Amino acid sequence: MIDLKGHNLPERQKELNKRVQDATKKKIPFESVRDKHEATDVDKLFKIDLASNYKNIDYILDTFKCGDSLYISRALKCSWIFEDEYSNIINPDYLHQNIFPFMSIKMKKKLLVTIYTHLKTEERIIVFYNYCVEKKLTTIAHKFLIISPENFKLEIINKGLDLKDVWEESVFLKNFFGDSITLLEAYSKTKAGAFIVQKYLLDFRHFYSVSDDRYLDLIEKFVRIEFRMKSDELGLRMSKDIMKKHKDRVLKKPLLYLSILNKTQVVKYSQVEDAKSFAVALLPASASNFWLENYRRTNKYILDVIPKQDLFPFLKKIFTDAYPNEDFETSMHFYNYRFYDMFTNEEKEKWALSQIESQKEVLGPGKDFKWYQFVNFDIALEGIKKYIMITIDKEKRGEMINILVESAKTQQDLEKLFKYYYERHVNESSSNKEHFMKTVILNHNVFEFDDECWNEFNKILYSMHIYSNSGFFYMTDFRLLVVIYNVLHGKEIPEQFRDILYSDFNYLYIDKLTKEKREILYNYLMNLYTVKIKEFDGKSYEGQERISIRRYISLVLRVMEIFEKVKEDCPDDIMRYIKLDWENFKNHHILKEKVIVNILEEGDLIRLLKKDATQLKNKFPNIKETLANTYSFRINQFLRKLKIYFAKDVAKEYLKFFFDIISNPRSNYMFIYTSVYGVFQLADEESKVDFMFKYKPREPKIAHEKINSQLLDIQGAICRYACYSRPPVPLSNVLMYLIGDYVHFSYPMFNYYFVNLPKPLATKFIEATLNAPLSIQKHGLRLAFKSYNAEDLKVLVLTVWKHTKNISLRLLLYKNLFEKILTEDEASQNELYEALKVFTSEIHEDDDKVIYSLLISSKLPQRFIGDLLKTAWESVSQFKEKSANIDSQYQILRAIKSNITLMDRNFVMESIIAPHVNEMLTEKKIKPCYKSRELSDRVKTKWALVAKYIVSVKNEEEVKDSIALVTSIIKACGEMWAMVHDNTYTMRLFCTNFISSLHMNSNNNFENFKYVKTIFEKVLQTVEEVLPLDEMYLTVWELRVVIITKKLCSNLEFTKKDQSEKIERGKLYDEFADEIGNLAVDLINKGQFYRSFLPQINERLINQIKVLARATDEDLEVVIIAICNRLTRFKFFEIYLLALMLLPTNNEPANYDTFVDTLEKIKEMDNPEILSFLLQKYICGDYKRRRYV
Repeated sequence: MIDLKGHNLPERQKELNKRVQDATKKKIPFESVRDKHEATDVDKLFKIDLASNYKNIDYILDTFKCGDSLYISRALKCSWIFEDEYSNIINPDYLHQNIFPFMSIKMKKKLLVTIYTHLKTEERIIVFYNYCVEKKLTTIAHKFLIISPENFKLEIINKGLDLKDVWEESVFLKNFFGDSITLLEAYSKTKAGAFIVQKYLLDFRHFYSVSDDRYLDLIEKFVRIEFRMKSDELGLRMSKDIMKKHKDRVLKKPLLYLSILNKTQVVKYSQVEDAKSFAVALLPASASNFWLENYRRTNKYILDVIPKQDLFPFLKKIFTDAYPNEDFETSMHFYNYRFYDMFTNEEKEKWALSQIESQKEVLGPGKDFKWYQFVNFDIALEGIKKYIMITIDKEKRGEMINILVESAKTQQDLEKLFKYYYERHVNESSSNKEHFMKTVILNHNVFEFDDECWNEFNKILYSMHIYSNSGFFYMTDFRLLVVIYNVLHGKEIPEQFRDILYSDFNYLYIDKLTKEKREILYNYLMNLYTVKIKEFDGKSYEGQERISIRRYISLVLRVMEIFEKVKEDCPDDIMRYIKLDWENFKNHHILKEKVIVNILEEGDLIRLLKKDATQLKNKFPNIKETLANTYSFRINQFLRKLKIYFAKDVAKEYLKFFFDIISNPRSNYMFIYTSVYGVFQLADEESKVDFMFKYKPREPKIAHEKINSQLLDIQGAICRYACYSRPPVPLSNVLMYLIGDYVHFSYPMFNYYFVNLPKPLATKFIEATLNAPLSIQKHGLRLAFKSYNAEDLKVLVLTVWKHTKNISLRLLLYKNLFEKILTEDEASQNELYEALKVFTSEIHEDDDKVIYSLLISSKLPQRFIGDLLKTAWESVSQFKEKSANIDSQYQILRAIKSNITLMDRNFVMESIIAPHVNEMLTEKKIKPCYKSRELSDRVKTKWALVAKYIVSVKNEEEVKDSIALVTSIIKACGEMWAMVHDNTYTMRLFCTNFISSLHMNSNNNFENFKYVKTIFEKVLQTVEEVLPLDEMYLTVWELRVVIITKKLCSNLEFTKKDQSEKIERGKLYDEFADEIGNLAVDLINKGQFYRSFLPQINERLINQIKVLARATDEDLEVVIIAICNRLTRFKFFEIYLLALMLLPTNNEPANYDTFVDTLEKIKEMDNPEILSFLLQKYICGDYKRRRYV
């Protein structure tokens, strides 16, 4: 129908556009064009563009349903269809019923995204948002949410903004909030939002320009200094503006702002007094942290604002004020962390001399000589001499002399030092002299020495015998030093050192040289070696001559390497010999030729396509070269453009090129895979079908030892790339390759077809895979889980489950069904859960452990959990008594206990608890431990379940049931009280642990405390009636405290911390203290308060106070202090001691004033034992100073 003639891509695109414009201008009836044969993609694109110009909505909608991604994408450019005029069509209901069933998943999403980019009407945006949420298209839903009106966003925030599937939270939130700081504030007030805002608030800095005060208010509320990981978060401009307009905020909260503002801007707009204020705020909590954090270096940018002459006295003052009785400039840390760098040289000298004079040995015993490094050299020399005179240890003498090296600042100082050393220490050990000389070389530039200084230095070198033929290993370095010095200063090189330049050595001192001196040394060396090599001119290049020349050339290359030269810097005389011996030197990195491979990229081909498409065939050699030298060559976009606009010319040339490569027996993997992909992109349907028939597998099993490797590569490439064909190749041809060993080549096909095929075709593909062998059926099932509705999926999975015993397939079915339930709406969940229940009722001992982990998962909707666990227990309880099976039962029991409120109580009682209690107590099979760990765990978990069952009550009827059970257990304990196993009192141990388990399992559900209190009262009564109270003293104490806690918490209704509720909390803590105090007084009066039990009583009280703190949403320490303060109203020694035991030992306890008041009241008792215990707890326990003692 249309034959484009342009020489390049833009010309053909323009030609197509002109054809459309001409037809529109001529008003050619669309019906006359619509049914014409479409020989190429261009013909179809012409119809779509013409229909768009005519606003032929029926044709555009038909195109949406055609299944071809190219045509649908072209139709989506019809922007007019998204206007409000067509809202009767472009709405979720219509699209869901009439369009989406014919589209691929990818095109459906693309259509929705296109709608998002065009919609302006708020109501339509909200409708599409709700549709995307309902269909679990979360990413697209978020796009609609971003452009929705502010009042709707506020509704979403109040309901709970879900960020679970957001890839980059900060980016999404930035777009979601836009410029509305109202939204940001609203979100920050939600529980989840507060955490997210704290995390990303500094990323939302654009709000500063919206409302600087409101944004800074949020920063001050949410940004936590301790979580800051990088500085300068707010950047230059914003930091500058804050420092200029809001310095009062910065001064009020310096730690916060200094952690987020740009340091240069802080310094620029800070006065000296500001810097001093910041410096004080930045002081760490302790002197040890002051030094450990290297306060001066860490905060140098702030301290540099303070005039240098004022810095030391200022730092000393704030240090002394903050850390009384701690040393500052006389501390070893002051020296180690180089705080002395703030001094002038004169101040350093004065400071160092004062340290020497004080003889405090701050730097360690016998280390005061180190202070002389800061002192004038002449004074240091005299001082060090005195130390040396009284020092026997030669190593220490060497260390002292090396201090003088640091003290010397001029060559005159060094000259004096060398003279002194030569006169007094020339006979020191070789190691001492070596260390001294290396210290000089390290701290001073030897090559800058004048003649006088060098001569004195050289005397010491002579004393080290470096000028003699014999010597130590270190002498080479010193000899090299002499050589380099002489070369640089134009002096004669000593005869005995000349050979050193012909040995392979490291140029250790090059970094000490200036650029000019480096060049002098380089030229000298290159000239030296060139002259040596030229001596061989005219001689044959073989034998000993070749060996010698190679050695000199290696030295030349080594010098070039050290001086960072390149091949072009190599002298011609040397290069001549290198070329003669090229095989030997060609791989040296300076000489190595760089091989340039002409790697072609897709962009190069597309640029040529846009310039002159007729030249593309000339690129065939380049493509082959690229394929031969790379592991990846993507030309997807290029081939698609050829297919569309050059189908009749260039595309055919490239198709032939690809077929030729495939036919060439020398083509490797990379050539074949790229060519096969090209065939599926460019060939017509008939050619692709023939191509697939030609290479189809003969047998499902690949005989690797027999099959031609190139044939296998072609077949593998077909499996890999057939799915990318547009239009899709017939399903029958695809199935030829989905067999046996070839399936693993085809893995990408399954998901690609699922996402990219139109829904009707995708359904046919899935159905075909479901009827295939197991290796393919698994993949088909995965796709079925993604595409089938709940009713069809239920029928499918039950059928497959019924007919398979394959463990991996059963796991696939169970796991995917479980995960499918999590994502569906309520009606579909109910449908699918029926199948999951059937699966669970039929699980086997040998099923994969992942299935058992899903059985106990808390992810399932709550309404199913109890029933699923019931079904699971009915299955696993029938398993044989093997370790693995017992462990599975144990895991299910734990899950039942955790979800007891969701379970059928009758089932739990009749199927688990009653049989267990009967076995353990009636049949007397209870023991302290059992023959295997698994058995012991199962028994313990059943008893924990019994305890949880007893306290998990919701009404009076359940209370009666629990009381009957718990009293029967305690009475049975009384009857078997003397039972012993392996020297352990079995029932005593069990009864104590069981009662503790009761109250531990009752602490979290505050709503049922009024019922639980009744149960514990009955437990206490039964204990007192049937068990020996002398043995149950602590248990009785524990039960009474538990009953008090349940009683007081049973009527709680407040959860928020406003002032009135704070008062109510205070009353509650007072009531608790009064109850405990009255209990203690009663026992004291009866002579039944045993002080030896106080530590254990204290422990049990703490456990119940924790319950009280959780119930009132208050800090534990605050509650303890309030209770202890109230307990001091009871003027009994025992109660005061109990209160003192309860009090915390923090340096800065919560409610400090109340805490101190409590301690003072306790001290007022004036009891020696109380006072001794107090001092032991707060002083002798860890010997830390606390200001309240």
